[in-house]
Amino acid sequence: MSVVSEGEWAKADLPDTAILPPATPAQRTTPPSAFPHGKAINGTPRTWTGRIVALDEWRRLTEWERHGPNGRHWCGISKQWKEPE
Repeated sequence: MSVVSEGEWAKADLPDTAILPPATPAQRTTPPSAFPHGKAINGTPRTWTGRIVALDEWRRLTEWERHGPNGRHWCGISKQWKEPE
């Protein structure tokens, strides 16, 4: 039986996926308003459905894929998205 310091135990208990890479300069300087649905723990943005996407993929998404209906409701009569009254 070997003696292990407290710091080594903490490292041994974490899975390899728990170690995150350092934030890129783009992740550090992006204003919070750029990602209204939040970010994952590693800094990648979330879509309105909660899906986590890479920053490069986020830039290729359409406005609908990024933000969804933005509080609007579908009107079956006019077949359009409408702001709530």
